[in-house]
Amino acid sequence: MLITKVDIDLDPPIKYVCDGHTVEATKMALHAPTMRHIQYASKIKQSILRSCMDAAKGRDNEEDTKNDSKITGATLLFVLQSSNCDIEEVFADFKKLITSGLATMDDSNVELSGVMYDKLSLEQCEFIFGEYVENFLMGSLMKNQ
Repeated sequence: MLITKVDIDLDPPIKYVCDGHTVEATKMALHAPTMRHIQYASKIKQSILRSCMDAAKGRDNEEDTKNDSKITGATLLFVLQSSNCDIEEVFADFKKLITSGLATMDDSNVELSGVMYDKLSLEQCEFIFGEYVENFLMGSLMKNQ
């Protein structure tokens, strides 16, 4: 089944202004990319795949496959960060992707803006990145495990 939306908890909440009032968002809805988002989605996916291929070089794949646990978005983020890819560029592309209407706050239609994204802690951003990658960018590959 194709996933089009994933709800995640925000801890700590993100504060933003809506209709002149300060609101604390405790949840965020992530939405699947469309072909309108291919420029950034494909670059992120390509960076992940290249990093995974580099990490797999020199491994005894048959033996390692028996011992590997489930691959998650957090695992892929670890592989990215330990590779020679430009992680700053990956996160710059992710910011452009996620702030183009693919994340909304709480149950409202308020889209995550660049200003709101910049208020995320590094840990929050990495968590959101992992969830997004796992559910939308690499989900089809990860289901085959």
